[in-house]
Amino acid sequence: MRNNKTRCHWHRLRCIGTALSVMAASYGSAHAAARASAKGNWSEFGVVPSGGRFNPHEQILNATNVGAIKVLWSAQDGSFPFTAPAVVNGIVYSGTNAFEAATGKLLWATNSGGISPAVSKNVVYIDTANGLCAYAVAAGTNLWCGGPQNYLPDAPSGAALADGIAYFGSAVGTVAAIDTVTGAQLWSAPISASNAASSPAVANGVVYINGDRLFAFDAKSGALLWSSSILGSVNTSSPAVVGGVVYAGGRVVAAFSATTGAVLWSVSPGGPLSIPADSPAVANGTVYIGASVPGPHGSSTGTLYALKARTGKIIWSAPVASGITSSPSVANGVAYVGTDDGTLYAFNAKTGANLAAVAGVAGQSSPTVANGVVYSETTVSGELFALGVGANEAARAGVP
Repeated sequence: MRNNKTRCHWHRLRCIGTALSVMAASYGSAHAAARASAKGNWSEFGVVPSGGRFNPHEQILNATNVGAIKVLWSAQDGSFPFTAPAVVNGIVYSGTNAFEAATGKLLWATNSGGISPAVSKNVVYIDTANGLCAYAVAAGTNLWCGGPQNYLPDAPSGAALADGIAYFGSAVGTVAAIDTVTGAQLWSAPISASNAASSPAVANGVVYINGDRLFAFDAKSGALLWSSSILGSVNTSSPAVVGGVVYAGGRVVAAFSATTGAVLWSVSPGGPLSIPADSPAVANGTVYIGASVPGPHGSSTGTLYALKARTGKIIWSAPVASGITSSPSVANGVAYVGTDDGTLYAFNAKTGANLAAVAGVAGQSSPTVANGVVYSETTVSGELFALGVGANEAARAGVP
């Protein structure tokens, strides 16, 4: 019987072929893992420039196992309220800091404060007090800062990135377009008498953003295409554009034709005292939005609503003990939202059943869901939390 060395001597070509096959399989597996990770990225406030806060690539957390969600790690990051982390290729960007997604290890920090990072082509763009600033993802090196200066956290507008341009709202009441390579301002347009706290959505060459009205601008020139006042004034709701329809909140929730601004429907799901002013998430023909009803001594109660995207009809409603300023997120059959008392909720996206509630990990900022982990910011302490499930729970698949 020949040993392995002898066998390889006599069948060298076969051995070399086998080795190459193994190498190719390993190489392919590594790249498949990288591609899967990239698909799971949550690269800006709305996930994609058109908004919607829906991650269609999440495959780990689901309505069956999310009830076992727990804190994996936490870190101080000094973010402002209303922010949302970005997660790209194993790194979490929050405030103007970068953390290892698996462990929470701090990779770099600029200590300049910031709102809802957006990441593209190895650069992270963050709205700061110095305007929109670009940092290299490798070490946090500042590349440039441009556009209107901000007075954070008065204008918590995360950038939307499309076709080499970053769009964001500023505390001086404008929406600005910035060249992502040079930092040069390409155009700006007034949208509010006070500040612009809405993150823009960009789709089909049009920028949509809330201010004193809902506005639509030509993405290249900044020319005003249409506006609507139905949502009320000084809105912070960030629009979502799905299937040629713009969804946004304010004093009502409404759907608009993306091309003409015509109102397709508008509803007050909780009645005239309920304020659905946060940003909607849109997934699988459903619009998810939170609403708050003011109470005594500055208190409020909230409800998360699921509405039919075509008609605005209520599918389900889920009451919570505190107001909702956070914008919901949807991934793999689960709708997530933070409440003003610091609780992170997970609801069945189809039925509204309460699947999980974790206290002390949320607030006015909006949760991000990527690769089996929910990243959430607290409002008061500026602490970033990563929540997930163990290996046994993660293996459980299917939706009840």
